[in-house]
Amino acid sequence: MMTKQWQVPDLQRQVEPNQRYKFMIMEERVVGIKFGRLSFKFLVFGFLLVLFLSCNGKPGTEFPQNHLSQNKIVTYDEMTTVLKRLSEKENIVLESAGKSIENRDLWLLNIKPDNLVENPLKVFLFAQQHGNEPAGKEAIIWLAKYLADNPDLMDHNIDLWLMPMVNPDGAEKKQRRNASGADLNRDHLLLSQPETQTLYQVWHKIQPHLTVDCHEFNRTSQSILDKGLEEWPLIMMDCGGNPLIDGPFYDFGVMTLNLMKGPLKKTGYNFCRYYLGGMPPHEENRFSTLEGDDARNGMALLNSLSFIIESGVMGNVENPAFDLGKRVDAYLIIFKELLNNRGFIFGAKKLFRSPYDCPVFLPTNYFWGKIDDSIDTVMFFKEGKDHAVPTGNFMKTRIIKSSVKMPDFYIIPASKCEVFEELFIRHKIEFVKLEQDSEFNVESVKLLRIETQYDDVYNRYEGRQITELMKTEKKFFQKGSILVDPHQNEYWKKVFYLLEPCNFYGLYGYDDFSRLIEQEILPVFRGFFEATG
Repeated sequence: MMTKQWQVPDLQRQVEPNQRYKFMIMEERVVGIKFGRLSFKFLVFGFLLVLFLSCNGKPGTEFPQNHLSQNKIVTYDEMTTVLKRLSEKENIVLESAGKSIENRDLWLLNIKPDNLVENPLKVFLFAQQHGNEPAGKEAIIWLAKYLADNPDLMDHNIDLWLMPMVNPDGAEKKQRRNASGADLNRDHLLLSQPETQTLYQVWHKIQPHLTVDCHEFNRTSQSILDKGLEEWPLIMMDCGGNPLIDGPFYDFGVMTLNLMKGPLKKTGYNFCRYYLGGMPPHEENRFSTLEGDDARNGMALLNSLSFIIESGVMGNVENPAFDLGKRVDAYLIIFKELLNNRGFIFGAKKLFRSPYDCPVFLPTNYFWGKIDDSIDTVMFFKEGKDHAVPTGNFMKTRIIKSSVKMPDFYIIPASKCEVFEELFIRHKIEFVKLEQDSEFNVESVKLLRIETQYDDVYNRYEGRQITELMKTEKKFFQKGSILVDPHQNEYWKKVFYLLEPCNFYGLYGYDDFSRLIEQEILPVFRGFFEATG
């Protein structure tokens, strides 16, 4: 059956001269891993979403005629009213997936086309992990309303799941963190908060092929303003980058970033791959973190094609929502490409047809670096015009500093199991408990120190675990000890990231796990299948 194409309405957009599109082309190589290369022809449909939100909200609730004129943030209660009304449509199911700390519902919306194929691409869009970053949530609401009113426009290859507001308590308080003061997008390792626990319960319920985490960044940070500059991009995007991610997934992710250039250029919105860092040319810039404690990498380690989107907020104005409509518009253009571009859809589905083997060596210390003398350009605004700053300090290559041979399994002594068992249950990691005392060949890992200060020389975050791998020895483990075999585990990448004791970043900066260290030996042992017990 032919899917009806989304049409381009005739809207007059006001595109200022300083919104002319440019894209920073940054060649990216991988050092230490051999990655494959996918190639296929993307089918790009040029179009623009216009959504009309006309519903009976609570008294006093007013919505703009279209998203481009939106300059007011939708509250949690207003969003709830809209979602409940949308769920009256036949193709939409609304449920409360969980509760926030302050007992607000974490709403989950599922939209299916009438003619959904047997093996669809399952897509999970979620937003507002940070409560003061609303544009992604607004875009998801508009997207849901548009597809609710026009179900025949939804591609029959897409099973769409939406969680517009992961952190409603932070949103109501207009703060980044949740009600307990936790940064939810740094809680994807421990899953200590009810909101992140719910997010992963939803992931395991859906098992999505594609996940998109929606954020915002400040375009007017003081360090930039002090130079007489403003941030150049209106919207940025990046893919999962942890070196454990299979090569074809990472390559496809980078290609997807390039796919967004055309539609955003046509609309006049500045776009580039998400980057961060100091002021060029003398300070370092790099792409998104490679660590797995955020949603982008955390879900990529569960075998999703995973992305983050960041739209830019003018934080130095009285009403930062004055251009909310443009930010929502840029989001919707990206959503359209992910949900309606047949080249992307079939290319993404193809990724999941082939199994990927565990690597022989596990990367344990990795970072963004540079291996050549190339000069890159970082764009800014200066006096309302594009301003290019050349730099030799853009770190655009993933470099692996150290690796260890992959063990056959990990084993945790019975006396240390309780906190690990809770972690495995949250992450749905399969494990077995020894039914009798047994002896195994294991490697122990000695913790030399945890570096708690930011490294200004190499620009590495605090919490660095400096370890020493000890010689293999035979060791007895009591009945009840936990054994985790990553080779028999569906989420083996997550197993390695959570448990590998040689990891440069890991669990032992957290009190629940640091107290399990005895005589400087970490509680997780690297095991080999030569049991004698």
